[in-house]
Amino acid sequence: MKKLLISLVLLICASFAFANEEDVDKFEGFNREMHEFNQALDDKLLRPIAVAYKDNTPEFAQNRITDFFANLRDVITLANQILQFKFKDSTETAASIIFNTTFGLAGLFDISDQMGIKTKREDAGQTLAHFGVPQGPYLVMPFLGPTTVRGILGSPIDSKFSQTSKIFSNNDLTAANVTNIVNIRAQILPITDAISRAEDPYTAIRSGYLQKLKFDVFDGNVPIEDDDF
Repeated sequence: MKKLLISLVLLICASFAFANEEDVDKFEGFNREMHEFNQALDDKLLRPIAVAYKDNTPEFAQNRITDFFANLRDVITLANQILQFKFKDSTETAASIIFNTTFGLAGLFDISDQMGIKTKREDAGQTLAHFGVPQGPYLVMPFLGPTTVRGILGSPIDSKFSQTSKIFSNNDLTAANVTNIVNIRAQILPITDAISRAEDPYTAIRSGYLQKLKFDVFDGNVPIEDDDF
């Protein structure tokens, strides 16, 4: 509760501090240094592990890991959909969690997808945007990668709803988180390999991330602005 209160205080401050922010990458010097740090770490450690995992782990097992953690992630989505008063979406997400947790053997199988139930992912950053909190500048955090000030403020809120720490403990939690990270990294190998061939990977990642962020905040209905013509 104390951490949540601190986050709310920071949230209020950020609302005023970045209300008129126009320079989306005002910390570009810092961001590029963090990008280089993260890239070096990825090249030397995470990517080789992800490649080995993808090449040596049966696809069936990879799919079960993906479905399991996606089901846990849906609880965070459900909480944020309720906070945004998206009751139709939250009903579908709740149904997905129930079906996948029961008939899908604790989420190992995505039964809801086979039933045509689609979950529209939400996070606290989107919830804050729903209530008018400005995005703030783009940031690249060590180990964590791209985010924004609003995204940082939303992270502690999402952590309150995370189920991973509730069903795993100590060493098991660490192993679960590592497995999830490696699995996700393996899934995006084609994307990251393509970005690495760009003239400026940093700019490509920033552009893609901010466009996806805007798409998610507006639920795919991004408003047309004058400079789009």
